[in-house]
Amino acid sequence: MRCANMLAYTAVTLAREEMIGQEEKEVMLGITVLILERHVSGTRAQKKAAMAVMRDRRDIDATLRDYRRNAAKCLVQFPIN
Repeated sequence: MRCANMLAYTAVTLAREEMIGQEEKEVMLGITVLILERHVSGTRAQKKAAMAVMRDRRDIDATLRDYRRNAAKCLVQFPIN
């Protein structure tokens, strides 16, 4: 869940600041969906609620630090191919 939240929050924030394009944002959000579908148990509503809790618990600076440290590890830990 943490990896999915980190990717989604980072994608939206970077796109909002025009640091990545819409296409890159959509790719990152697509990866988030695949992680949630394939590696997280629960209903769609439960996953959405959990993502909201995580988003509200961490500020963007903490999320970006987490992204820098863990994004590559998340993609290895939760393969989407």
